Amino acid sequence: VSHFVDPSRPVARHDADDAAVFVGSGNPSNVHAVRRFVADVLPLVLRRRPEFRLHLVGAVAGAVEEAPGLVRHGRVEDLNEVFEIAPITVNPMLAGTGIAIKLLDSMAAGIGAVATETGARGLPEAFRRGLIVTPDGSPEALADALVGAVGDADLRRRLGHAALEDA
Repeated sequence: VSHFVDPSRPVARHDADDAAVFVGSGNPSNVHAVRRFVADVLPLVLRRRPEFRLHLVGAVAGAVEEAPGLVRHGRVEDLNEVFEIAPITVNPMLAGTGIAIKLLDSMAAGIGAVATETGARGLPEAFRRGLIVTPDGSPEALADALVGAVGDADLRRRLGHAALEDA
């Protein structure tokens, strides 16, 4: 077992549009993924959803430069407070090993995710019902999936319920 989660406190609402969250430490894989997201994906998202904001939580927030569309929180005591304002996780990882704890924490909170193939690694297919998985190396596919999720509360709710059940 890679990580234990507590699914007893799911987020109650999924209605906040135009916001996603990335939770991560300041490790090089996280920093690289967010920097690539900011350079390659975020402009595509902002072109179609100008009000979109990516909320960065954890040490990664301090390791990534300021950019339009980023909200840096740093370390937070309760992830659910951020999930309430950004009810979809984005996991644009391009490298790394093992299962993404950020996905497990999101799932336990009843929050779905948009992830690259690498970002979904380690999570068996049977437990990916709350994820939209996009091909690695396709900023357009990641942007399309994210734009669809941040503009559709019913989709976020369905993904969130599936993620919680899988958790």
